[in-house]
Amino acid sequence: MIRLARDPDAPEGSTSTALIDLVGGRVTLDGIDFLIEGDDPQAAIRAEDAELLVRRCTFRRPPGSAVASGSRPAAIVAKATSRPASGPAADRGVSLWLDSSEFEGGQVAVSASGPVEVNIRDCTFGPAKADQATIWAENSSRTPARRRSG
Repeated sequence: MIRLARDPDAPEGSTSTALIDLVGGRVTLDGIDFLIEGDDPQAAIRAEDAELLVRRCTFRRPPGSAVASGSRPAAIVAKATSRPASGPAADRGVSLWLDSSEFEGGQVAVSASGPVEVNIRDCTFGPAKADQATIWAENSSRTPARRRSG
């Protein structure tokens, strides 16, 4: 199980908004139980310009967890920026693969912004809050999304 350890001596606002914070690269997480408590962090995983595979993981947010007003707590936040990608995943851009994982209710399962490819297989989703969605995607780019053929 992964939980956020809080440093009582850390300056206010210095903690991450995620249990795991990724920028770039390729990461596989397998068989991890994430427990998201309180109004901080806002996400279990924040992946920016990264290729992420999540397999057999559980994302829990206990009932009654405090959430800051106007926030959108999410299990996974995936973001594509305008930075040019490099390395073996450069031609694919940002991708998120969810396989055989469980997302308990009370949270957005995936919040994606920018051109992010999301692939879901054999996952269970609890109900999101009334003013939210299970999958929340925002793409403010004026460039149309690429479509794959075949």
